[in-house]
Amino acid sequence: MLKFTAEKSKMKITVKHQEKRKFEEFMDKHGLDVVVHERQYYTSKGNALKGYHIERYCAATEPRCEIKDGPILSSCFGNGETPETAVEDLKQKMSQKLLVTNAGNVDRKEFRSPILE
Repeated sequence: MLKFTAEKSKMKITVKHQEKRKFEEFMDKHGLDVVVHERQYYTSKGNALKGYHIERYCAATEPRCEIKDGPILSSCFGNGETPETAVEDLKQKMSQKLLVTNAGNVDRKEFRSPILE
């Protein structure tokens, strides 16, 4: 905890809150679209084998977006029982991450996502 008295210190403290942005606005700004794929093979929650469950829909960005964690790039996609829940899962996974598009190309872009609403 920071303790000081105003008379002794001329230090200025500024609190910067994290940026929040609507998911649609963020995607438009970076030229990203969402594509939802229906999987040919999936398991319903009641029929999952040995606790392994594959959800019916998968949402991903176009162009492909990857999450950068240090030197590692990981796929960024969302899963869900409905297209809407798959997109919501994608949004949560993209929120507050360093994202990379066109990773292996000369037009590679890196950008940090705000809190996505």
